[in-house]
Amino acid sequence: MKQSNLHIIYPHQENNTSYQKEEVQAGVLRSLIYFDLFKYPLTIQEIIKYAPVKLNGLSPVETALASLEESFIVLRFGEFYTLRNENTLIDRRKRGNRMAADIFTKAVERSKFIYKFPFVRSVNISGSLSKNYFDEHADFDFFIITSPNRIWLCRTILALYKKIFLLNARKYFCINYFIDTEDLSIPDKNIFAATEVITLKNMAGREVYTAFMD
Repeated sequence: MKQSNLHIIYPHQENNTSYQKEEVQAGVLRSLIYFDLFKYPLTIQEIIKYAPVKLNGLSPVETALASLEESFIVLRFGEFYTLRNENTLIDRRKRGNRMAADIFTKAVERSKFIYKFPFVRSVNISGSLSKNYFDEHADFDFFIITSPNRIWLCRTILALYKKIFLLNARKYFCINYFIDTEDLSIPDKNIFAATEVITLKNMAGREVYTAFMD
């Protein structure tokens, strides 16, 4: 039986037993530390979603967060948690969330266009937009699944289109990851790849996307 990419690279999807308090705190902190690299505060639901261990329910996470707050390790601003004592990050996140919502229709249109190219079997949004964030420095990052053994040909066709017709602009046409249906797996086993997979937004080719995620 094929093992899910999420089981391989994102251990919190496993059916693990309950964790001790210290392990819950460690899981919470690992979520916050990763997104702190991007200055992106998280809600409690997002902390649970991105934790590298399975966190069963809100109660143990709320307890862990309360303890970390008391120790001044974690800061809370309304519904958001962060490691930085910078409330401006909350406004930054909310502004980025609004921009993502406003521009998402354009991402849908661009995804449907890419799906028409030869050998493209599934188009998915990754990067900041897949996490509902967008700003003036962000791109449309696409995760493409191609027909078997057609990655390089598909990549070349898309790259030529971007170079010739878009003058090599990448703002709304950044193809940053390819796999094919012959091998629906991610070679990179790290937290970055795991987070990208768990947050992918499927835009076209749902059946192939589902097979990849299973």
